[in-house]
Amino acid sequence: MAMKTFFIAAKLNVDVLLEDGHISQLPQSIGLSTNIQHAHKLDELKAQLEKAGKAVTVIKGFHSRAEGQVYGCDFPSAIGSNDEIEAVLFVGTGRFHPRGMFGSKKPVFIYDPVNRHFFLMDPKDAEKEERKARVAMLKFLHATEVGVLVSTKPGQLHLKAGEALKRIYPDKNFYFLVCDTLDFTELANFTFIDVFVNTACPRLMEDYDKFDKPIINIEEVMQSLSPEQKELKNHSYPLYTQVV
Repeated sequence: MAMKTFFIAAKLNVDVLLEDGHISQLPQSIGLSTNIQHAHKLDELKAQLEKAGKAVTVIKGFHSRAEGQVYGCDFPSAIGSNDEIEAVLFVGTGRFHPRGMFGSKKPVFIYDPVNRHFFLMDPKDAEKEERKARVAMLKFLHATEVGVLVSTKPGQLHLKAGEALKRIYPDKNFYFLVCDTLDFTELANFTFIDVFVNTACPRLMEDYDKFDKPIINIEEVMQSLSPEQKELKNHSYPLYTQVV
């Protein structure tokens, strides 16, 4: 008998209002986001910012349930194309969620309401990630033995996307490593693999240093295809869509 799964939102009852000195550092138009722990407090912060004369756009992740909620691997690309947003303000602890917003090419402010820290994330963090991705891409193009990481977690299973690589790169040998929770130490057993291609959560790249071989997200591989390779991809796997 299958067991039912219940998801219960964990709410953190702390004040999320900013100090005047923090608000003065923000540009005129702000994209506002948070994680589920503080989503119920976002309206209060939005009202404070608007009272201070700021134009506020609440950002919602593609798969998020609550307004203003984003996941670490699910930040909306609309941030970058929205000219009305000059910067993003993330409310929450840690940098995992807001680091993904660097893809929007806009400044990212973080307010940690638990520890009362307010700061602007360093763009050098994003540049470091981009350099790693370029190195891994070059390694993939020259590799013969490629390990494809496949997750069975709901929303992360993109096996067809990984299989499409076999049609596009027939000169490479592909090994599909399927798991629910990735154990980095187990990957060290595959000493013959030159590079890993990740089809699971794209934010796995933030654990780059835990891999003993370069790793690249499959989205970046697909984006680098030549027109001829793209036709082959679409012909072989017409159901393939961009991994998010």
